[in-house]
Amino acid sequence: MDDGDDFWVGFFVMMNDLVGEFRFIRFLCKKAAMTVVVIATAEQQQELLSPLKNHEGDGAMSVVWLNEPAYVEGAEACINLRAEECWLDQGLPGQLPPLVIINAVTTDRSDWPEHFIRINGWAGFLKGTTLEAAGGTAHQQQAAENLMMQFGRQLEWVSDQPGFIGARVVSSIINEAYLTLQEKVSSKEDIDTAMRLGTNYPMGPFAWAKAIGIKKIYALLKKLAGEHSRYKPAALLQEEAER
Repeated sequence: MDDGDDFWVGFFVMMNDLVGEFRFIRFLCKKAAMTVVVIATAEQQQELLSPLKNHEGDGAMSVVWLNEPAYVEGAEACINLRAEECWLDQGLPGQLPPLVIINAVTTDRSDWPEHFIRINGWAGFLKGTTLEAAGGTAHQQQAAENLMMQFGRQLEWVSDQPGFIGARVVSSIINEAYLTLQEKVSSKEDIDTAMRLGTNYPMGPFAWAKAIGIKKIYALLKKLAGEHSRYKPAALLQEEAER
C-alpha cells in the first residue's frame, strides 16, 4: 500500500469516527417528548386526528386525552376543545401549562387569561387542515404553530373577535336558512340538499347547525347582533335553541 492509499484509509477512518461522534451528540441532545393534554369529546378527538391519516408527526409529543379538565403532572401544553363547556381551571389548581390553546369561538380574549390562544374548533372546522387562531405573543404563536403541526394543522392568525371569520359566515348562513324555513319556502332537508349541491358545501346549514350545536350558533348570533342588526337570530332558530 503506497502513501496515497494510507492517506485515504486514514481519511475514511477519521470521517467514520466523526460520524459516530455526531450521532452520539445528537442522541444526547435529543429532547424528550413533550406531554400535551387534550380535553375533548370522542367526536372532537376523531376530528382532530382525522388529518393524521395522511400525516406523520415527528414523535415530539406524548398526548394525554381527557374528557374533563384535570391536572396532569409535567404537562407542557394543553388543548381544550371543550373550553366553552368546561372551564380549564376545573381540576387545575392554578397549575396551567405554559401553552394553552382553547376552542372558544363565541368569545374573545377579554374573557380568558392573556396567554391563552383561541382557535375555531367548531365541528366541521376542526376537521380541516387550517384553523383560525387569535391571541398570544409572537413566541406563544410560534409554539402553538409547532404544536398543532404535530396534528397536521396550520394556524391562520386572524383578528381577535367573536366568531373569527368562518364561524360568523356559517352562522349567518344557518340563520338565513332558518328565516327561509320560517317563511315556509322549503323544508330543512331540501334546503340542506340545495346548499350541498349548489355551493359544494360539506354540509347543509341545518346539518351543520346540528353538528355544531344550535345553542352555540344562537349564542354567537346573539352576541354579534349587539354589533349589527343583520346578525339578529331568526325567531325559529331562537325557539329551537331555547328549548
